[in-house]
Amino acid sequence: MAEEGDLLKEAMFYRRVDGNAVQCELCRRNCLIPEGKRGFCRVRENRSGTLYALTFEHPLPLQVDPIEKKPLFHFYPGSRVLSLGTVGCNMSCLHCQNYESSQASPEDFDLPTVSCHDLIRLALQNKCEGVAFTYTEPTIFFEYAFECSKLAKEEGLFTVFVSNGFMSSQAAEAIIPFLDAINIDLKGSDKFYRDICGNARLQPVLDNIKRFFEAGVHVEVTNLIIPTKNDSDADLKFVSEFCASVSTDIPLHFSAFFPVYRMLDVPPTSKDVLLHARDIAGQAGLKYVYVGNVPGVEQHTFCPVCGELLVERDTFRAVVRNVKDGKCTKCLSEVNIKT
Repeated sequence: MAEEGDLLKEAMFYRRVDGNAVQCELCRRNCLIPEGKRGFCRVRENRSGTLYALTFEHPLPLQVDPIEKKPLFHFYPGSRVLSLGTVGCNMSCLHCQNYESSQASPEDFDLPTVSCHDLIRLALQNKCEGVAFTYTEPTIFFEYAFECSKLAKEEGLFTVFVSNGFMSSQAAEAIIPFLDAINIDLKGSDKFYRDICGNARLQPVLDNIKRFFEAGVHVEVTNLIIPTKNDSDADLKFVSEFCASVSTDIPLHFSAFFPVYRMLDVPPTSKDVLLHARDIAGQAGLKYVYVGNVPGVEQHTFCPVCGELLVERDTFRAVVRNVKDGKCTKCLSEVNIKT
């Protein structure tokens, strides 16, 4: 249990049910939380029928990143973002690279306190163009991300989520007016979500990719390819064809897996598999497909019409070459790149 002296924030998106129990409606788990208990994420606690967000204004970590690290390749290439997460998550993925914080509780760390106003001040002092809610799932520290996003917009900063996409429709609709870009992990089949991600579900993720895109939020999708788990041609076609069904302009990032957490016995993803995935995505009609987390594969962006180099990248460094007002400067075709 958190201490009474902790900074507490009443949670958004819940309702009281029988007695002092509450139904959390922040993500698609819809946890029924008895009095004195917490939800699956370990950071939302029911105290006498009131649900509290225990990590409000408690970031872990907090640092400046290039936007390409999120990864977001078509959203202000070369810009800097103040990035933050907290502890906890609404999934329990066996391959989580941030498991030490995502699978932790607030009392496991000596968490700093950074107010929403101070966080935005830090972003401006560090000459960041935006703020990114990342590292762990922003849904579970929604109140912090929501308040910071509103303040960021007032100061002319853009806002970014790096998300598993398992939020409720209510949460998605609430953040959309204050969110500029989102990268959503599309992990695999429904069986993958059930078996690997702590009995989560696929459909809410698909719904939210479509929801954010149709609302005008810049959307990019990442698929971490794990050998023997989601690397079949059927898996790769599913991810590619779904993204293409929403829009062939959506950038899709295939990323290499490395053994971690509870998947230490699974081998790393081979470069050949990643390149094969890129080919499958191209065949599905996607215009912008990238291979990441593996050396020796270029990640430049080219015009899908004339082949002109649009954005040149070297690791996390990006330089816009031939894009102006959302168009290729050579053939004047519209390209999905915000600069």
